[in-house]
Amino acid sequence: MAGVLIVEDDAALRELLRDSLEKRKYTVITAADGREALAKFRPSVVDLVITDLLMPEEDGLMVIMKIKEMKPSTRLIAISGGGKGRPGKLPPYGQHAGRRPCLLKAVPSFRTGAESEGIAGINIILHRLLLKYKLNQ
Repeated sequence: MAGVLIVEDDAALRELLRDSLEKRKYTVITAADGREALAKFRPSVVDLVITDLLMPEEDGLMVIMKIKEMKPSTRLIAISGGGKGRPGKLPPYGQHAGRRPCLLKAVPSFRTGAESEGIAGINIILHRLLLKYKLNQ
């Protein structure tokens, strides 16, 4: 069974991703920031890391670099809402996150309360990425 580490400081989004992956029978580990993610990362369990780029403690780019040192075969997906002053845009370094897929948190309906639309959007994105990475459940 494939393992996924979700690193996201937005608790609601972190739980939404976790729930969606667990329904697909993935083993899921969650972390609220980069420091916690690095402490919880287990190379024998985690095959995919989905990490926010802008977080307290350790940012997502540092998480990506350190995890690739620990387990080079780990698949990585960076996500970002753009941060303060750049909503809706990737941070400049996010566009080059180790040439890994980098997704914009483009789920405005999730933020405004139309949760079913937000959940559907996230489920579609996750489904496509999991197929692309051919992760076994």
